[in-house]
Amino acid sequence: MILNLRAYRHVPLARPLIGRYMAAFSFSIALWTVSLAVPEPWRFLLWGIGLAVDLGVPALIGPRFVGRVPLHASHIPERFALFTIIVLGESVVAVALGVAGSDWVLSSAAGAALGFLAVACLWWTYFDVGAGLALAPGPWTAVRFIYVHVPMWAALTAVAAGVNLLIEEASTGSLDAGARWALCGGAYPHPPRTRRCQWWALGRLGMQGTSRVSVQIC
Repeated sequence: MILNLRAYRHVPLARPLIGRYMAAFSFSIALWTVSLAVPEPWRFLLWGIGLAVDLGVPALIGPRFVGRVPLHASHIPERFALFTIIVLGESVVAVALGVAGSDWVLSSAAGAALGFLAVACLWWTYFDVGAGLALAPGPWTAVRFIYVHVPMWAALTAVAAGVNLLIEEASTGSLDAGARWALCGGAYPHPPRTRRCQWWALGRLGMQGTSRVSVQIC
């Protein structure tokens, strides 16, 4: 909110957009704060409304005003790339924690190595093919670019949990359904999401490089 106030003060063209964002986010903050004193399950209802406001308001009102705001075409992709590498770092931490909490047997070590290789492939997919972009002009470009990252980050978080479970359950000879869904289901949507990021940023699709990495992840 402080950064929004700063932008509201120094960028007059962005005031109609930022003012609406601040009103919506202030309402969301109030909901999250009130939820601390609300018993379950009503607390979860307030969380859901607050999350819906945080995620929905930019999509609903952003395209009407973002065309009037001076955007830095390369700054938004750079910021989202930074957050993506933080989320990928959680997968690396999951490998380290999984190895630290397991006996050093061949299956666990192999699981850790394969998990780290999968994370490295996901990193390569995004930063070799999808990073270093500049947003193309258009009111929907920034909104689409931002929102395509939300399920991608959720998928990467699932991969981190799946890698941890892979290492823990490697000695049993099989993975339960939850671990398989987290690991494989999280990794599978990542290359298509990266292609969409590139498509909406540049207006073109780098199929060859992304498809090559997709095969390696599989």
